[in-house]
Amino acid sequence: MKNKFSIAMSLAVILAMLLTSVGLADNINNDIAAHVGSDNISVGGFTTVGYKVVASGGDNQTGCNAIDGSPLNLTINVPTNVSASGATLLAGNKLKFTTCGDFQYVTYTSNVAADYPITTSYSDTGTGTYNDNADFTLHVTGSSDTTAPVLSLPSNITTESTGSSGAVVNFTATANDAVDGSVAVTCVPASGSTFAIGTATVTCSATDAAGNTGTGSFTVKVQDTTAPVVTVPANISTSATSISGAVVTYTATANDIVDGSVLVTCNPASGSTFAPGSTTVNCSATDAAGNTGTGSFTISVTFNFSGFLAPVNNPNTVNTGKAGRTYPVKWQLPNGSGGYISDLSAVKSITYKSNTCGAFTGDPSDSLETSVTGGTSLRYDSTANQFVYNWATPGTGCYTLFLTLNDGKTWYAFFSLTK
Repeated sequence: MKNKFSIAMSLAVILAMLLTSVGLADNINNDIAAHVGSDNISVGGFTTVGYKVVASGGDNQTGCNAIDGSPLNLTINVPTNVSASGATLLAGNKLKFTTCGDFQYVTYTSNVAADYPITTSYSDTGTGTYNDNADFTLHVTGSSDTTAPVLSLPSNITTESTGSSGAVVNFTATANDAVDGSVAVTCVPASGSTFAIGTATVTCSATDAAGNTGTGSFTVKVQDTTAPVVTVPANISTSATSISGAVVTYTATANDIVDGSVLVTCNPASGSTFAPGSTTVNCSATDAAGNTGTGSFTISVTFNFSGFLAPVNNPNTVNTGKAGRTYPVKWQLPNGSGGYISDLSAVKSITYKSNTCGAFTGDPSDSLETSVTGGTSLRYDSTANQFVYNWATPGTGCYTLFLTLNDGKTWYAFFSLTK
């Protein structure tokens, strides 16, 4: 519904005289007029106003000042709470006229009830003058919307860092307005942003058509509670190079999802001398956040046992001999460098146990060709580079002799002793 009226009050004609070398010439006075569709609208409604320049003439002359080489620039002073739009409306709410008698249209709307003076001002670098009759008052009636939208935001978010830059965090924020219904929400930082390690506040806002803004906030905490991943070698087995064991070197690394490569500490350290037997190596690495990752592996150091030497045969051959005699049980422990380990402490124990002779049924046998005098004893023969255990055998029967070294390994031989 458009109630037509026009504001076209002519002010006194302003005459300007320009003295030139040719003589006197009259300037043209033009009227600026506004044709208002309706100056009364309801809250949220709109009205469209047409603006034009009217060539009114002066000193019995006629003409359009807007086409004299310099256009008329009309600035519309739009009050707060009033919005203006139009196809030819330029930045700063300006209209540019280069003709007379042609309307340019501007649409006004407001969501706040009040009376709003809509005034204009103009500029033209040419010689023409204007009567500005385009001011009017916009009357906005009805109930004003002063209620801001209500935001629905997520609870505070805690998430794990996925790298040195933090973590990408997605969330959903909505807003509902009592008048406009669902309205757009703007959050800073936005959903899908990368949040650095630490706690950041996300501030959100939503504005309805009446200009009411609702705000809210929540926090995003990105934490590093993930320990570094420690990579250790597979279990290592090696031969003893001395009675002390062997020097073993290895490599252990650690990588942290945030810090990247981190220092690894292992105990015993790489390059240590590992005693005969099995040793567990424990490794750990701690990142900048204080998270500690661990790993372990074993290093087994064993003596390079030669097997039993003559006259004793190794399983499954059964050594046959006379009960009560003393037989020399011999072996060597090469050190891997062309030499031999000679320390008697390499031997933990030598024992035997009785077996039923039927347990050896089907096994090959070989007689013990050599026996010695004396009782049971252990010595090292540095000439032959051999350990020698003189075993004073028990009575008749079948036996298993056990040699246990200090590396935890046990070696055995079978005996069948008769009268």
